[in-house]
Amino acid sequence: MEKLIGIFIFKSLPRWQADSIGEIEKKGFTVILYILPPPHKNIKNKKSQDLLFLLEHKILKSPNTYLTPKPYPGTGRMCYHIKNLADIFNLPQQLTHFAYFISFAELNEEILSGFSKQLPVSILQLNTLNTGGLVENIVKDYKTGETVINIKLYQYAVGIKSVVYNTCNSIEAGLLLKTINSILAKCSLIIPRYLAGHSNVDNLEVKEQNYSRLSYKTKKRNLLGSFLYNLADKIFYKRQWILLYQFMKVPDFNSINTYKTILPPKGKFWADPFPFFYKNEYFIFFEELEYKNHKGYLSYLKLKNGVAEGPYKLIEEKYHLSFPNIIEVNEQLYMIPESIAASNIQLWKCISFPGNWAFEKNLIENIRAVDTIIEKINDTWWLFCTVKSLPDAAGHEELCIYYADDLFSQEWRPHPKNPVLSDSRMGRNAGKIQKLDGKLYRYGQFSGDTYGKALTKSEILTISETEYREEFIEIVFPDLSKGFYNLHTFNHTHEFAVGDALRRIRRF
Repeated sequence: MEKLIGIFIFKSLPRWQADSIGEIEKKGFTVILYILPPPHKNIKNKKSQDLLFLLEHKILKSPNTYLTPKPYPGTGRMCYHIKNLADIFNLPQQLTHFAYFISFAELNEEILSGFSKQLPVSILQLNTLNTGGLVENIVKDYKTGETVINIKLYQYAVGIKSVVYNTCNSIEAGLLLKTINSILAKCSLIIPRYLAGHSNVDNLEVKEQNYSRLSYKTKKRNLLGSFLYNLADKIFYKRQWILLYQFMKVPDFNSINTYKTILPPKGKFWADPFPFFYKNEYFIFFEELEYKNHKGYLSYLKLKNGVAEGPYKLIEEKYHLSFPNIIEVNEQLYMIPESIAASNIQLWKCISFPGNWAFEKNLIENIRAVDTIIEKINDTWWLFCTVKSLPDAAGHEELCIYYADDLFSQEWRPHPKNPVLSDSRMGRNAGKIQKLDGKLYRYGQFSGDTYGKALTKSEILTISETEYREEFIEIVFPDLSKGFYNLHTFNHTHEFAVGDALRRIRRF
């Protein structure tokens, strides 16, 4: 039986909507377009907003791909022109259901609820059912100091409204155009995912008493002022990641702001630390990056009597490497570094510790993934990574998991609910999974306001070949009094904990 889906659009629609229609068709649906007359909008300060977008695009090279208007894709599709909203109640009934791209200002609660008694209705909205379009509401939340934006796909069926898909997206201070473009890129995927049977509403649990801790807000933003401040900050300050460490028996990331520091030279930053204890000595493996070429490679330090020796360069390729995750299998050491620039997930084998490693194989190819961790849970190997779903989408939100019976498997199978989390508050790994008192804890990066702003801790409640659930427990923000602006890695092994923090240093 042919699957017919109706979609309401305006005659001129942005790229994200056109791409979403294309993805829906790839899922096997026949799309019928219903073209509405142009909306009557009077957006306040529209000229200043457009000027800001132009400046950010020209000066900071922020993409505007998904804001670019496109004519409605009528070729090869059935199209109907709707003169007024009342006509939607007389549409053909052979359709399976409707998806709406237009704003809630045009379709209010009463219309949606009434129409859903004939056909299921799906509509995207930010946070709550606001009265404007997506872009207008992103701008509004940006001004009020929000650091993340929740987008929900609501479905109305037989007059009953429910959330069927969630995504939480980051707002980057001073980068409004980049923020909007990234969010719209994500929006192009949501309805196609749901139509393909993906729903993530039960994958994350946040108890009411903890929700406010994830709702971090900053001060109100002036559009032009925020852009100029961000631009000046980039000109006059470098962002330098430094290493943190502390000896402790039980992993405790709550006290990370009190850890001892290891500072790189001014021309470099050190980040993504992973500790290792070998023959009664402590080592820290990490990403080293030189500002002059902005390409990361892997290095290590040796701690002797509390003094760091090194760094010693470990692995350098033509492309960027970071996040040197080390695992031990049958007394053999392996490393899974981040290699998104090579579009794969690599496995390296230790030939002689600590400084001699050789490439073993690609675990997964043709994947744009960052910060991979691997853990054996209940006789199954599980690979957690964050996938960049589209070139313009943020790369720190979409947590995907894969599984295999053997670490060296030729076929890592994707979880059917991928991405299991679409959430900028914890969707990117911040370190290894910790096993403690029979529980599994995953550390994530909170990327609201800026990438890698803070550290989160969640407990993995369920993991199987069909289900995934985790519960948010706590979050730790950087201590500005220490000169820390961001925190984005935490690891612990053999009574030794490491992390990293971002500080700002003057260029001149």
